[in-house]
Amino acid sequence: SSDVCSSDLLRAQGYNPRSYITPLASLRYDPTNIGLRFDAKTGTINTFVPSRFMYAQPGAKHLPPETAKLIASVLGAKANADQFVKWIAFVLQTRSQAGTAWLFQGAQGSGKNVLVNHVLVPMFGQSNCAIITAMDLADKFTDYLDSKLLLFIDEADLTKLGPTGMVHTRMKNIVSNKRVAIRKMHRAVSEIESHVNVILATNMQNAMFIPADDRRYNVTDYGPQSLIEQGIDPQKLLRALDKELDAFASYLMGLKVRSEEHTS
Repeated sequence: SSDVCSSDLLRAQGYNPRSYITPLASLRYDPTNIGLRFDAKTGTINTFVPSRFMYAQPGAKHLPPETAKLIASVLGAKANADQFVKWIAFVLQTRSQAGTAWLFQGAQGSGKNVLVNHVLVPMFGQSNCAIITAMDLADKFTDYLDSKLLLFIDEADLTKLGPTGMVHTRMKNIVSNKRVAIRKMHRAVSEIESHVNVILATNMQNAMFIPADDRRYNVTDYGPQSLIEQGIDPQKLLRALDKELDAFASYLMGLKVRSEEHTS
């Protein structure tokens, strides 16, 4: 047909129909915008998927009891626990980078992973969280930073990696830089706006070198007892935590947070 002949002729002259297709929209991860999915003015689709707890209404006046027990076990001193709760409230309310990180240190079974996996990950949504180990920080690929709001680094014994070097520099950049480089396998390096907030956990004491003047890290006291040693039944605790998530989110949404509170 004439149509076939015409298209063959155009291709012979170097016309590629695919090159003339204009993308309908660009993708962007923006957790600070909880409502708009597609912005017609900019042609941008927001890939951020909020958890239902991000729509919680303030109302609860106290921490739920079992959640409070778990936080006390992991954070130790009440001042640390109060500061951590405010930190979480800041992240949940603003869904932006806090600029500081937390290092949980305590005996095995003291509740560090329980707090992250059964409270924080459901609170922020699975798709917005990444869980890695310290060894992943030494890898050249950083795709775990892409489209994430919370980064949990388990087995965070950074002393084995030395007091200085690439890993510690990368940690500083992750915690405080507003933009980060994303390196994925078989992909070109890209730079994106960062919304990542970091929690590290270790069973060891003094698991990373932190200069005295470095205010990026909040370090808990070492928790020497497991949940069982404290008389807490882990299975009953897990069931209670699930039931308390809505009340915890409501409490967090009711706390007053200021932009300067996250720079402690």
